[in-house]
Amino acid sequence: MNVTKTDVVIDKSFLQGAPKDSLECLFNTHRVLMLQGNFYELLTTTNQHQCFKRIPALANPVARVEGKGTILRWEINNQRPLLNIDPVIIQGSFTFNPGLINENFKINEDQTRHLEDWAREVKDNVRNFVILGSQVPVRFPELTDYRPGNDARKIEEIKKRICTDKEFVRELYNDGRKYTWPSAEQIDERWAIFKWRQIKYLAALDYYRKYGEIEMSSNTPKIENEYLDLEYCLVGCIAGAIATHDNGMKKRFLAICPTGKVIS
Repeated sequence: MNVTKTDVVIDKSFLQGAPKDSLECLFNTHRVLMLQGNFYELLTTTNQHQCFKRIPALANPVARVEGKGTILRWEINNQRPLLNIDPVIIQGSFTFNPGLINENFKINEDQTRHLEDWAREVKDNVRNFVILGSQVPVRFPELTDYRPGNDARKIEEIKKRICTDKEFVRELYNDGRKYTWPSAEQIDERWAIFKWRQIKYLAALDYYRKYGEIEMSSNTPKIENEYLDLEYCLVGCIAGAIATHDNGMKKRFLAICPTGKVIS
């Protein structure tokens, strides 16, 4: 009898750091989701061949998921919440290029072009995230006098409201809503659009707590990694489970999805 596997999104920290038997168990007991961007991220990772060696050499070892943009567009186009991840899974059978486990593997021209496209998209998204983080006091004037290292209780109070107060999140949504998007009255905790607003502002507040109003360079690898984690978190919230070794990811995921499952 076929047993339906539950979904879990895997991030780079788990793929790199989990013991081999834990990885094997994960792939045997779950449908493992991998963001398309995660694949390109792995291609730019030091010792990338070691990461790909840890993925089972099977047909369709992971379910490839489109990124945040595709997820939000699905809800905008359909005017209803995305309640499971299936509509944004990339269809078709595939296997990872077996050469990826070779230390001397070189990507081809087509892969290089896709990697460059992904890098440009990430750079734009990171730049927007950095701007949002540095402009936190514009949206939350009570934080105007905050400086990195100060008492962060006010920041934590706002974060708690973002996780628990639906109307507050709707206000944040209305601030940047475009006319084609669903109305604030339509969206709630079921919507990826709603979750993304929560994730984005929680991350912006964490950015402001650490860096204040400084607009860190969008080329800073640490900031780029922080942004990429947000997309993992969004897919994890839709799937209901995430495999990660990143404590910040665990905390943010469970704050937004308290009934979710964390594998670490």
